[in-house]
Amino acid sequence: MRGAGVRRCFRWTLAVAAGTAFVAVAQAIVVAPHVVFLDHKTRSGVLYLYNPSDRPEEVSISFAFGYPASDSAGNVYIRLVEDPETGSPSAAGWIRAFPRRTVVLPGQRQAVRLLAQPPGDLPDGEYWTRTLVTSRAAQPPVTVPDTGVRVGLTLEVRTLIPVMYRKGSLTTGVEVTALTVEPEGDTLAIRVGMKRRGTAAYLGTLELALLDSTGAVRASWEQLVAVYYQLERRLPLSIAGLPAGTYTLDLRLETKRNDIKPEQVIWAEPVHRQLGVRLP
Repeated sequence: MRGAGVRRCFRWTLAVAAGTAFVAVAQAIVVAPHVVFLDHKTRSGVLYLYNPSDRPEEVSISFAFGYPASDSAGNVYIRLVEDPETGSPSAAGWIRAFPRRTVVLPGQRQAVRLLAQPPGDLPDGEYWTRTLVTSRAAQPPVTVPDTGVRVGLTLEVRTLIPVMYRKGSLTTGVEVTALTVEPEGDTLAIRVGMKRRGTAAYLGTLELALLDSTGAVRASWEQLVAVYYQLERRLPLSIAGLPAGTYTLDLRLETKRNDIKPEQVIWAEPVHRQLGVRLP
């Protein structure tokens, strides 16, 4: 008896707008840069696809409106909106990729040009979309011993690359809406609520430092953040080996990034907060 079966597996990799300093990997395909900025003058940009593997990779490009959001546990994910509301800052409907489909040969690099075709009456502001880079590679069918059944496995990986389209003069900023601390064993569980201000996403760096009574830093944490609307982050700060006592949690938010060109970061006033912490 012979049969055939095909199973498709899906895996997602994310590049959060910027939220990571590394290129994104989709199966054998490496995608760079990890965020694309377009402006109303040039209206175009380029993504590069590189295939370091020993087999061809079929790649397709599509777009969806999306932005970083957080769940009740303080974990960040990319929320994709299939039908954005009227008036939302979505660029998904008017950005095109050339080519939309391609095969990248082993060891080769392919350029994909992104072209914006916004409405003629587009108001000043910042508009967003996620470029969905889908890579497909089919494994050769495998015959299961003693059955004659041939099984194929197709792995499909989608990498989400943020695209930011900017028109006119933009402002940004961030407000700390919540700051709580809870000791959990040898970790300090810190929750930071943030809300964006201005007309553009807040791209910055969140710095945490735990200070002792002399002002010395006893523990620290640094995290890139991208606040499009509002966000809550849960950040674990190790307090292993620290003696019991009173400390100060020092929080700073600044529009500085080590993964984005300085001219692409919209400046905002730094934000500074402090909170007293008692370690048992």
